[in-house]
Amino acid sequence: MFRFFINALFRVMFIGGCLVFDVLIGWQIYQVHDARARYVMVQGMVTESQVVGRRGSSSKKTYSPHIEYAYQAGTDDLHGDQYSYINWGTSGKKSAEQTIARHPVGSFVDVYYDPLKPEKAVLSMSYWDLPWLFFVLLPVFHLLALIAIMGIIKKPDNNQTGVA
Repeated sequence: MFRFFINALFRVMFIGGCLVFDVLIGWQIYQVHDARARYVMVQGMVTESQVVGRRGSSSKKTYSPHIEYAYQAGTDDLHGDQYSYINWGTSGKKSAEQTIARHPVGSFVDVYYDPLKPEKAVLSMSYWDLPWLFFVLLPVFHLLALIAIMGIIKKPDNNQTGVA
């Protein structure tokens, strides 16, 4: 019985982790969808562009693009630094370097800002800013979560319960 409890606890924790991950990704996708429907596009100019490296809790370094830009919303001169609503650093520098190469300092960019909060702006409205690995791993983890659910709700076999 103790073994069943530990097994079920592990499965519930795995399913919970998948659900938390789904909520995080879903929220970011919702933000992109909302921005595509409501945000206003204006021309802006890149004022800073660099690759930023950060060490995570596992001491592995991840890289992401850091782009600052100036734009005008009505008569207000504003600055922003959010590249995308889907911001995930990667262990490889190449993706961040490619993004930086497309946005050198002094270049003009399309800036999308919230008309209700003009200081809230973003450069990329793409759903594809998630690393490709998420699109490969997500179905695998969902399949494992489904198998875990099936294992929790499986009826006990009569031969294992001692009933003849």
